[in-house]
Amino acid sequence: MGMRMGWVIRTIMALVAVFFLSGLAEASETIHLTVAEAVRMAIRENIGLKAERYLPLISRGDVLIEESAFDPDISLSLGESYERAMSPSIVTSTRQRSFDLDISLSGRVDAGTRYTVKWNYQKFRGDSSFLIINPYHLTELTVTVSQPLLKGFGRKNQRTMIAVAEGNKRISGYRLKGKMEETALKTINAYYNVLIAEERLNYARFSLRLAEDVREEVKAKIGAGVLSPVEVYKAESGVAKREEMVLKAGNGLKDAIDELRLLLGIRDWRREIVLSGEEEFSDGLPDIEASITKVLKYSNEIKQALLEKKNREMLQRFYLNQMLPDVELFGTVGVSGLSDTRADALDRLLKGADRTWQVGVSLRMPLFRKAERGRYLKAKYEQERAAARIDELRQRVVLDLRKKWRALELNLKRIAATGKTRLAEQKRLEAGEGRFREGLTTLNDLLKFQEEYTESLFEERKAVMDYLVSRAEFERAEGSLLSRFGIHP
Repeated sequence: MGMRMGWVIRTIMALVAVFFLSGLAEASETIHLTVAEAVRMAIRENIGLKAERYLPLISRGDVLIEESAFDPDISLSLGESYERAMSPSIVTSTRQRSFDLDISLSGRVDAGTRYTVKWNYQKFRGDSSFLIINPYHLTELTVTVSQPLLKGFGRKNQRTMIAVAEGNKRISGYRLKGKMEETALKTINAYYNVLIAEERLNYARFSLRLAEDVREEVKAKIGAGVLSPVEVYKAESGVAKREEMVLKAGNGLKDAIDELRLLLGIRDWRREIVLSGEEEFSDGLPDIEASITKVLKYSNEIKQALLEKKNREMLQRFYLNQMLPDVELFGTVGVSGLSDTRADALDRLLKGADRTWQVGVSLRMPLFRKAERGRYLKAKYEQERAAARIDELRQRVVLDLRKKWRALELNLKRIAATGKTRLAEQKRLEAGEGRFREGLTTLNDLLKFQEEYTESLFEERKAVMDYLVSRAEFERAEGSLLSRFGIHP
C-alpha cells in the first residue's frame, strides 16, 4: 500500500513539474515578426477585432427575422367539453358533450397574399329533442385568401424590410473592414514605434559612450595639468545626463512593446517580441490623380453611405405606399359533411355534398393618417440627408487623401534633409573634438556637439520610419492597405 501511494505522489509531482515547465517554455518563447506578419497576426488575434466580427453575424440574424414574415404557421387544437345545466328553452340541451379537433395552416407569400387552410372536426351529443341527428359528426374544410390591392401591394413593398436588413448586413461588413484597416494601421504605427524606441535607446547608449570617452580624456588632461580639476565635474554631469537618457529610452521601449502586444492579442506580457526591421524603402510617390479616382470608386466609407442611402430610399417608397387606403380582395370556399357517423361525415366532405363560398372587398383607412405621414416624412428627410452626406463624404475622402499624400511627400523630403543634417553635425563634432584636444573649445561645447550629432542620427532613422508609416496612412485613405498584406475581408 505504501509503495502504491508513493508511486501516485511521484506521478502527481511529475505532472505538476511538466505543467510548470511547459508554462515557462511558453512564456519564454520569442516571436519574430516582420511588418506583414505583425499586421496579419493583429487581424487574426486582436481582441477588439474579434468582438467586431460578430456584427455581420448579428445582422444575418436580422435578415432571418424579417424573412420569417413569410414563414407558414401550423396550429392544432384538440379538446373535449361537457356541460350540465338548466336551460330556459326546450331547444337547448341540459346535458351536452362535445369533442373538437382543429388543424390549420396559414401564412403570407411575398406578393402580399394571405392564406388560411383549416380543417375542423366536431362530435356532439345532447339531450335536446330538437336535435335531428344525435349524436352528430360535423367536419369542415375551408380555404381563405386575401390580397391587398393598394397598401402593401406588390413584391417590392412586401420584401422592403428584408432588403433593408440585407443592406444593413452589407454595411456591417464594410464597418468590419474599416475596423480591420484601423487595426492594421495601428499595428504598423506600433511596430515602427518599437523600432523608433529601439533606435532611441541605441543612440542614447552611443551618446553615453561618447560622454564616457570625453570624461576619460578630461581626466587625462587634468592629470597632465592642462585642465582645471573642476572640469571633471562637468564631464561627470554629462555622463549622468546621458545615463538618465538611457533609462528613459529603455522605459519608452518597454511601453512601445506592450502597446504592440496589446494590438497583437498576446495575453502573456512576458513574451518577448523581436522585430525584423522596417519594410523595403521606396522613394517614389504615388499618382495622386489615379489615387483620387480609385478612392472615389472603392472607398469603404462611400460604399457604406451609398448603401445607407439605398436603404432610406426603399423605406421612403415603402412608407409612401403605407399611406394608401387598405383595400383587400378576399374570398373563402369550403366544403363540409354532417352525419351520424364519422365515416359518413368524411365521405360527404370528400364528395363536396355541402358547400359554401364568399367573396368581397374590404376597405380600411385612418381618417387623419398622422402616423403614416410621420413615418413617410421621417424616411424622406433621412433619405435626403443621406444623399447630402454622400456629397460631403466624397469631398472629405479626397481632402484626406490629398493631406496624406502631402505628408508622404514631406517625409520623403525629410529623409534627404535629415541625411544632410547628420552629415553636417558629424563634421561639426569631428572639428569640435580636434579643437578640444588643442584646447581651443570648451567641454560644454563638445558635449553639446555630441548631443546634437546623436540626435541627428536618430532623426535620420526616424524620418525613414515616419515615411513608412505615412505610406501606410496614405494606403488606408486610398483603401489599399489590407490588400498590400494579402488580406481580403
